[in-house]
Amino acid sequence: MLKNIFFSLLNIIILTGCVELSGGSGDFPSAIEGHKWKLVSFGDNRVVATDRITLSLKSGHYSGWSGCNSMSGTYLLDGDKLVFDTDTPFHSGVSTMMACSNMGLETKFHEAIQKVNHYRIEGKYLIFLDKNHEILVFVRTTGS
Repeated sequence: MLKNIFFSLLNIIILTGCVELSGGSGDFPSAIEGHKWKLVSFGDNRVVATDRITLSLKSGHYSGWSGCNSMSGTYLLDGDKLVFDTDTPFHSGVSTMMACSNMGLETKFHEAIQKVNHYRIEGKYLIFLDKNHEILVFVRTTGS
């Protein structure tokens, strides 16, 4: 009897250890994960080609380039719901601290990404939204 209980508990422990927790929902990665995305518009404003803002998302962690500095942090993904930097007290992720000539765009980008609460995919475009508006639009880059 004790032997059966022991093996039952051992099986539960082994099976529980096989479960992988990730930023995506279900057993499959989300369509937004595993790609490199380039920002193409910021609200109603197009982003010029020299303002290279990129973002990659995978398994609850993001990384990218915010125009001047590299950035990284965490996100929580549940269906079409998306929230960035849920485990940091100031919800700002981390970033290098270089000073550049166009820090305004980078600052606005960091402020905007904190307002994101869901997303949608339209073809090769990834659209981040707040409660009512499109705030950031990315295009999937080739070779990712």
